[in-house]
Amino acid sequence: MPISQELHNKLNEFLKLKDDWDSYGGVPITTKAVINTAVILDAAGDEVEVHIGPLPNGGIDIEWEIGDSELLLEVFPDGEKANWVLRHGEDYTNGTFDGDIKTLLKELLEAQE
Repeated sequence: MPISQELHNKLNEFLKLKDDWDSYGGVPITTKAVINTAVILDAAGDEVEVHIGPLPNGGIDIEWEIGDSELLLEVFPDGEKANWVLRHGEDYTNGTFDGDIKTLLKELLEAQE
């Protein structure tokens, strides 16, 4: 499923950010990070509401939250890697993203059952 027009527009806005966009030395968001984020969001679908934001290192933060659980994915500026953190209440697990967003989202959803 293609990403929503709203998310597409946000990603395009991230590409317009210039040096020091956050007034703390933030670097521009890379095209590679935007492309990788779009691929991840496309694969994720829209079963769980998502929030995205620029990171000062040139990457992108993706967040899904349900109840007291959340999945955070940091897409690196090189577009090649991403790290994830899955929180259920006070319990955390994390790892390097292997491209399987559906499994991570399934774990997030199952925590609420």
